[in-house]
Amino acid sequence: SLKLLWSAGYQDGDLIFPEDGQLLYGSGNTLTFIRRDGSHVKSFQSLGEEIGRLSMCSTNELLAYSELGSNPRIFVLSYPNLEVVSMLKGGASRKYIHLEFSRSGNHLLAVSGLPDFKLFIWTTVTGEMVHSVEVGQGVQVASFNPLNWKQLCTLSESDLCLWNLEQCGKDYKFSKISVQLPTTSSAVGSKLEPHSDQLAPLPHDKKGLILSQALFAQSFIDPHLRAKPVLPRSHCWTPTGGIYCGCQGGQLFLVDAETGSATVLVNPTAVTEAIKPLLKDYIGEMVQGVRSGGVGADAVGMERVEEEREVDLGPKGKPAWKVVTGGDLDHLQLNRRGLYTAGKNGIIYCLDLSDELKILDYWSVGDPIHKLLWSASYDKLALSTPQGAIYLAEPFNLCSSELVVNYGCGEFIGVCAMKTTNRYCITCRSNGVTQVWSVHDAGLISTFDLQTPCCVVATLASCSAVAIGSENGFVHILSLLRPRRPTLVSKLHLFHTPICQIIPDKSGQYIVISGKDTQMIYILDARPSENFQVIGRIDVGCSFDYMTVGAKQGHLQLVVSAKSEESTETMIFRYLINSSIHQHNEEAYVDKTLLLKDSFTSVKSLKIFHLIERLTLVSQDRAIAILSKTRESVSIDLTSEGSAAALECQILPTRHEMRVNFLSRSFTGSLVASGSADGKLRLSDAFRPDAVFTVAHGLRSSGCKDGAFSFRADCLLSVGDKGILLCWNIEGNIPGKTKAAESASKWRTEHRELYREQNDVMRKMTPLGRVEGYGSDDEDTASDAVRERGMAEGSSEDMPSRTQSGAVGERKTDSIAPSRATSARVSFHTDTESTKTTENTWLENIEESSGQSEDGQYTEMKDELRQELLSLREKVLKMIAENEALPDIEKLERHEFILNTEEYDKMVSEEENILHEVTEEMELSNLAQLYIKDVIKRQCWDEMMVKGKVIKAFQSSLEVSNYALHQRSQEEEKELMTIKSLRQMELAETETRGKYILKSDQQTEVGQDEEEDLVGREEEMGETFALVGSTGAKFGADNPLLYNQFDLFSTGQMKHQIILLQDCIYNIKLAFNKEFDEILKQKEIEIQRINERNQRIAKIILDLQLTDKVLQPALGSFEKPEMLFEVKDSEVRVDHFVSEEEQKRLDELAKLEEERKLRELADNWRERALDMMMDGRLEINAEEELLKDLPRPSYMNKPPEALTEEEMQLVREFTKKEEAHVEEREKYKKTLEAELRRLQEANTQAFINFDEKLKAHFSQKISSEIAINQEELKILRLVVALMIDEETSLKESQLHGRLEEKKSSKIALASSLTTARQMVGQLQRSYELSMSEDKDLDKGFKKELSDCEPYTDQLYKLYKKRPRGQRLKVGGEGGLSHDPSSTNPFAQRPISALGGKKGGLAALAELDHSSNAPDGVDRATWDRLVVARQKKYESEQKMKSLALELAEVKAFHDRLAKEDDCLQQDIQDTYKELNKLREEKARNALNLEVQFILKQGQVEVETGIFIPDFSDSILVQSKLIEDLNSDIKNLGNVKLNIMEECKEFKKGIHMLEWDHKRIRMEAEDLLAKCKDIQSLKVTKELQKRLTEGDQQQRSQQQENEILEKTLKLNEEMSKKAVKEKKRALVKVQQQVEDKRKENYELEKRLKELQVCVLERKEIETLAGVSPTEAHAEVKMKDIVLRRRLVEMAKSQAQEIALLKAELERLRMRTFPALVQIDN
Repeated sequence: SLKLLWSAGYQDGDLIFPEDGQLLYGSGNTLTFIRRDGSHVKSFQSLGEEIGRLSMCSTNELLAYSELGSNPRIFVLSYPNLEVVSMLKGGASRKYIHLEFSRSGNHLLAVSGLPDFKLFIWTTVTGEMVHSVEVGQGVQVASFNPLNWKQLCTLSESDLCLWNLEQCGKDYKFSKISVQLPTTSSAVGSKLEPHSDQLAPLPHDKKGLILSQALFAQSFIDPHLRAKPVLPRSHCWTPTGGIYCGCQGGQLFLVDAETGSATVLVNPTAVTEAIKPLLKDYIGEMVQGVRSGGVGADAVGMERVEEEREVDLGPKGKPAWKVVTGGDLDHLQLNRRGLYTAGKNGIIYCLDLSDELKILDYWSVGDPIHKLLWSASYDKLALSTPQGAIYLAEPFNLCSSELVVNYGCGEFIGVCAMKTTNRYCITCRSNGVTQVWSVHDAGLISTFDLQTPCCVVATLASCSAVAIGSENGFVHILSLLRPRRPTLVSKLHLFHTPICQIIPDKSGQYIVISGKDTQMIYILDARPSENFQVIGRIDVGCSFDYMTVGAKQGHLQLVVSAKSEESTETMIFRYLINSSIHQHNEEAYVDKTLLLKDSFTSVKSLKIFHLIERLTLVSQDRAIAILSKTRESVSIDLTSEGSAAALECQILPTRHEMRVNFLSRSFTGSLVASGSADGKLRLSDAFRPDAVFTVAHGLRSSGCKDGAFSFRADCLLSVGDKGILLCWNIEGNIPGKTKAAESASKWRTEHRELYREQNDVMRKMTPLGRVEGYGSDDEDTASDAVRERGMAEGSSEDMPSRTQSGAVGERKTDSIAPSRATSARVSFHTDTESTKTTENTWLENIEESSGQSEDGQYTEMKDELRQELLSLREKVLKMIAENEALPDIEKLERHEFILNTEEYDKMVSEEENILHEVTEEMELSNLAQLYIKDVIKRQCWDEMMVKGKVIKAFQSSLEVSNYALHQRSQEEEKELMTIKSLRQMELAETETRGKYILKSDQQTEVGQDEEEDLVGREEEMGETFALVGSTGAKFGADNPLLYNQFDLFSTGQMKHQIILLQDCIYNIKLAFNKEFDEILKQKEIEIQRINERNQRIAKIILDLQLTDKVLQPALGSFEKPEMLFEVKDSEVRVDHFVSEEEQKRLDELAKLEEERKLRELADNWRERALDMMMDGRLEINAEEELLKDLPRPSYMNKPPEALTEEEMQLVREFTKKEEAHVEEREKYKKTLEAELRRLQEANTQAFINFDEKLKAHFSQKISSEIAINQEELKILRLVVALMIDEETSLKESQLHGRLEEKKSSKIALASSLTTARQMVGQLQRSYELSMSEDKDLDKGFKKELSDCEPYTDQLYKLYKKRPRGQRLKVGGEGGLSHDPSSTNPFAQRPISALGGKKGGLAALAELDHSSNAPDGVDRATWDRLVVARQKKYESEQKMKSLALELAEVKAFHDRLAKEDDCLQQDIQDTYKELNKLREEKARNALNLEVQFILKQGQVEVETGIFIPDFSDSILVQSKLIEDLNSDIKNLGNVKLNIMEECKEFKKGIHMLEWDHKRIRMEAEDLLAKCKDIQSLKVTKELQKRLTEGDQQQRSQQQENEILEKTLKLNEEMSKKAVKEKKRALVKVQQQVEDKRKENYELEKRLKELQVCVLERKEIETLAGVSPTEAHAEVKMKDIVLRRRLVEMAKSQAQEIALLKAELERLRMRTFPALVQIDN
């Protein structure tokens, strides 16, 4: 089995203080414990997968770590036993990014990353999850309040939140407070309150919107200049419940955990620009001074820095805002002394927490600080860097800090063990850092930096040295004679590619090296005495993958594996190299490049029907390989030849599951180990099939990268990702292990002399380059010498594991010095840039030196050849010169003088290649320019339907431009047509509805005058035109589809109106452009006329010999922009490039033209005859003759004395003729001058006329612009209305969302409130029950004391007595309070003051002692008292705990009730706000903003300073004013009528008075008649007569009553009949209306069917099918038949339904009625 001995390697992971003298960090799959001096304590292998985050609680001595992988677990271990306390599951689904214990250790906090982003809280003992909550993306750190575990803080890159955990029994609930972060410009002392969830007020009208936009524009700040929120990076709690938060920019603020308010304490942005440069220079010099001293330098460097800063005194005592900068507050830790800060600047500050926040102390590490934490006792401060260094600092003296370990950074690329000793192993990192480790105690002995990327490392068997291969093909030999001070003794450049493998042989004579993607293998002499020189090389002939080295019969055996061409098989080449090359036998080489001959390298090949990925030799004729596909280990017999069968490759039973990264054997080959990408190590005997597996490294850290056995094969070393080195002890009785140890001892005995001899030689070798680092003292040198002798003599196992004198330097105060565990770090510098891959390799240097030697051997012959070449060159040049002088027919071509045609062709081809490259580059550049040109032309010219043009006036600076218009896209056209179609349908529907309304009005209003209706319509049309709000109709924007401004109520109408208005603007521009084109054409015509006149003017000016210039008007590029695309020859300032083909064509044309001219010159009799007879002219121009002087004859030149009479007569005639000619000339000149003036005036008048037209056109352009602006103003108003509507809808949706959220919260809160109310009731009953039990105990004790009468009162007092100092603390865990004796700001009180149950029982036990019993009380009575008092004490404690729990639950219930009331109030407020918003939205929908163009007389508002104030004005139609005036007139007429009626009414009063008087007089007459009747005597006859009259009257009255009843009944019947008729009439009317609608629908359907019929007829016609009448009749019959059948089916279905209903009714009648009778 494999047992983990130790682990090493730290790279910026979690760092923990398990106890004051130890440190703990996680590395891969292990937990590593080290002491403060850097020595290894122990390593603990993970119980699960790779270790993720760590956390430690020193109070309860608990350790927790999370694993990496899907559904990770958290293991809680006890310390120091490291036994599992609990395993936490069911949290994150991917990984945890933070773990932290509460101060008491009872609870554990965990934060998960993607995709959960949750915060979990567990109880550590039971493993039960308390609660979880989503914290949002980006949270990196979370922490408990040390004084109250129910209060937490989470920190992300841009947010800081406080969480309060509330408990009600087993129910928990989180409440969140988001802290408002300060900005980078926040002033020191400013206070910010937490965020509020209230919505910002939204303007409900246009005025409010414009005002809010104006305020926003006034307060707008450029986003680049706007102060950004700070970026929090760290935090720590204070004893008072506050939180210090450090930010990336150096800001520090304090947060109140109760209210969430933040107060800015430090803000470096307030530092003036004058202080910043001084501060930067100071810190830079301070850091440079520390770095120049190195990690192990003494205190001289720091003292020098302090001396230089004596005047400034450094940052100490200065305010923090003057010193702290960005990167100083990435980590915060609180101490009694002050606040400790650190960050990427590498400086630790101690800040005084007083009001001034001064710097108390500081210390510079020199590297960024990534971790900062206190020990359990707060007396040590640990910090780590990303370079793998860990420091310990004293809180009261930071400068006395010490280095614990410095493992370095970079990934391991290999590990190997020293030969002849089990003490040391060597690792190499990818950045070239080579380190020597102690195998026994994990101590880092030394570090050597090659300062070049490396890829492979191997130790030599010939001496104490290690070979390292670099990425640039170098092989470095590093001497380890003194392990504490390695030196570079050799360096060889073999490849231009990375070194792939370095394999030393077992005998110590050879080093075999291969490179990546090469076919060459180099063999080096492994002896320092031969200076590690190359002694041979082999060309495999193909690319190979792996190789392994062994020995056979004293010769070197080399096995190489390569893929076949089909990539499905593996070829294995077995080379047996003669040992004579070790003696540098020249016969073994083909040439001086040391390529071995075939006779010295026997080769055998073997084909395997598998692909292998690793290979190693375990014996002379046997190799172990790993198959690529199955990862199985196979044993290969190398003695067979040709193609090996599958049976000959024995497959071992165990295998890896993932890619194998390394396959290593022990020094003697008896043990084999392999490591895969999943982190598993496999150990097996080379000759046995069984194997041992163990998980060494993490799957997510690339697994095992490399591994190696120790010299005696008792340990196995492995390296993984993140710089992790593990050492495994091979346990168990393994035959291979015993054999390996015996073989190692035997080999060491045999090679002892060789090893010592070669070490002596290497000790004398001169180190390469310049070495800088820590010097070793005499003790180091002496101890290294002892180790060398021990390694050579084989006594290393008996040496102590570590010498105390091996320390690099002593610890000194006030300086940085490494501890005893610190390794010496050596840096290597070369004087030349040897690391460049452009340096020649060894093979190239050999070839060059061989060439130089050949040059020296044949120097004389080369000189003779050079002389012959010079003479030959002179002859050829002479022949060329003679050839130039020969005639063309005898000349030779130039290429015929070329002697070396191959060299000439080569030079020509090189020139052509260069020319081709230059041409291609120029063509690409031209192509890019052409593309840019095409893009500009396409966007600004081709896509323009109307190009932009400008017409300039002739005599003024007036310019008129047209409107450049883009071509409308298909989408725009489609949208416009859709809107127009919809609008036309709306207008048609409105017109149709108006017709129906008009008809009904005409039926009700019969007597309406037609003329008045016509006038009203004209007035309405005039008003409608006045209400349009723009003058666009005058300029082509008369669109009847536009909406009336009073009808724009919906958003759809507004959007349609905007598009229609844009179309109006487009039409206005088109109309103007049309007139613009006409003006431009007119200008062209005028220019043409003016140019015609100018030709005549130029001719006249030439004839008159005047100096006037003629104005030649022309259209420029502004009027004709297409002229810009025409490039004139005058614009080209470079010579035109003419290709060879073009030049040949031009030469041919010139030759033809020259031949034509020669042919014409050969016979030109026409020209000669014209010149001889008519002076070369066919016609004579009289005007030209007038301008010429007459030719003077010869006699005119004679003196008068010499003239004859005839000559004198001729002179007089010639003089007269000459005078007449001059007179004619003068007349002609005056005529020309008059014509010139007329033409110039015509041009001037044309200029003036055109300019006037252009001026009028410019006025039209102004009017068009006004109309366009008016339309655009309407568009802007509509856009503003849409914005208000959109923002109102947005706020309405937000209010709805908030309302739903509040309702859901209230529902959830109601259930919690009910639970809390029930919990309060249960606890109240429990508390009352506990109180009654406590009283019963008291009464029972009094009864028991009845037999102790003399001591009753005294015993009762002792019964009530309690220990002093028992105070139960509320809030927090364990009763944390301030202890002035400790530097811990959260220190606990002594145990006696904690008030816990255990402490109370311990104190109570002191009172229970028998010495406290009163005198005279026996032992039995005292024991009864003790038992009763203990019961009473437990009852009191139970009652107190119940009281506390009841108070807590009551507080929780009260808070929930208060929160419920607040939620109810919020819901009501939200409803009010929502209703108010709806009212505002409805009012805004009806409160339209209309644009008018009013005349001056129509505005009856007082004019203000500049414009009228319309704030309290109303808009009234003129028709309303006229109607009002007419109403006033009508009311006046009504008043007159009323007065007439009053007059008539008074007349009636007089008539009534007269009637009253008349009636009164008649009453008096009747009274007189009554008196007469009363005085009349009644006889029997009279009585009888009166009785008969009564009976008749009675019978008649009965008859009348019957008739009245009959009449009344008839009236009622008639009324009922009328009602029935009316009801029937309504039904009939409804049916008529339904039929009308049905007919309308049928008509529409009929139209559609007619269209379909026509389409079908058209289709049949096109198809050539003519339906016959018979076919149509048959089809009609089928339709009628189908119709009848459908009606019959419907009637039958109705009858069936009726029958079913009747059947059901009859069936129900037969059912018995079961009625339940109530008693």
